[in-house]
Amino acid sequence: MPSTTEPPGVPLWEELEELRSIPPEYSGLGPDASLERAERLFRMWLPILERDSEVVGIHEGGNAVETAAKWRSASLLVGRHFASALLHGEPATRSGGTRDGRWNPFQFSMHERLLTSEYGFDATVERRLLVEYLKGIWNCYLMELLGSAALGKTPVGWDKFVFWELNSISFVGLESGRLEHLALGAYFSACLTERARDATEARDREEIEHRNLAFGSLVVVQELGLLARRNATMLERYGEKRVEERFEQQLALIMQSFGFLVVATKRGQRRVDLVCLAPSVSGSGESFTVLVEAKSAAGNYALPTKDSRAIVEYVRDTKRALSTLPPVKLVLVVGPPIASTVPDKLRLVESEVGTPVRYVVADLLAELRRQSPGPIPMESFLASATQGSHVLDGSVLRSIGESERRVADAHTAFVTSLLTGRGSADGRELAT
Repeated sequence: MPSTTEPPGVPLWEELEELRSIPPEYSGLGPDASLERAERLFRMWLPILERDSEVVGIHEGGNAVETAAKWRSASLLVGRHFASALLHGEPATRSGGTRDGRWNPFQFSMHERLLTSEYGFDATVERRLLVEYLKGIWNCYLMELLGSAALGKTPVGWDKFVFWELNSISFVGLESGRLEHLALGAYFSACLTERARDATEARDREEIEHRNLAFGSLVVVQELGLLARRNATMLERYGEKRVEERFEQQLALIMQSFGFLVVATKRGQRRVDLVCLAPSVSGSGESFTVLVEAKSAAGNYALPTKDSRAIVEYVRDTKRALSTLPPVKLVLVVGPPIASTVPDKLRLVESEVGTPVRYVVADLLAELRRQSPGPIPMESFLASATQGSHVLDGSVLRSIGESERRVADAHTAFVTSLLTGRGSADGRELAT
């Protein structure tokens, strides 16, 4: 019988040796070619998972520990390549392509056949890792296809099952106690996580589109700061050109939700982005106008000279064009976190336009929306914005919050006094 150190020159052993010199990367092959490669690797892997020494060329020698390690190393080698090939070939199992459905690794009957302890402890662990990976990739597709539970298309989000598979892969790899199994689990987890990330992005894009079609444009508070910072997720979701447009749209919606009447100017005109009118309520308070300029940047915003000059020009032109509207009491620039030089630049802009100019980080507006579920007191907003620093901070939230509480307490006391008075009168009537 051949020894473990001198394997026979069987074709599978030669293929394994050749496989060692190839990086497990199949993204450039395309789905059909990657799936064909995954099928070849799967058929190469089966005799290893069955510990078939005649086919593979690993035979029992004098050292059983070394022989077992060779089997595990061979399984790890093929498994790494299979994980990557299937990751990139999986779309071909859905579309059919040129394959006509000849081989599909996501059939439950195949998974049932793989889950056996017939071939020893190590092979059982490797089979379990493989099945969890196959189930995870399939559940990623279902997550992308069925969506989340938020829109009611499925009672439970399928990402939950993907997490279960990731958990099982980690648990089995760790509990095995073999380094090869730990490494195989790590490769499976990495590929499954990559597939889950892509599925999540695809699902979210489709659900956002469906939500907007069903309900129209909504304030998505958690997006405002990300859009201002040109976050990578926002760029991927909306595209490079649409991020700025989406930011202005969300800013208009959030200002409208505060109680302003908002008019968005046409893009490309020499005007500020938003004209926000604060109407007087029941004749009390003063009606005024706030001009809002939206700025988005990947890093800290520095208010460059060209932007300062543009804001001055835009504000002057807008004030002249809107002379019949309520007076402009505030120019509000909304954007990402800023550089330390911005406050001084804002003072210069303010001196040129003759109107208070303030900067607010988009996240602060989002937090104000979370804190105040309805319209905000307009006078309080204007006073807290114009009396403080040129860069608004948390004191604005506290001031508006205190104003809201005073109004709410006054309303509560008024209604309580009415109810109490009526209750006493009804009580006297019943007593007589």
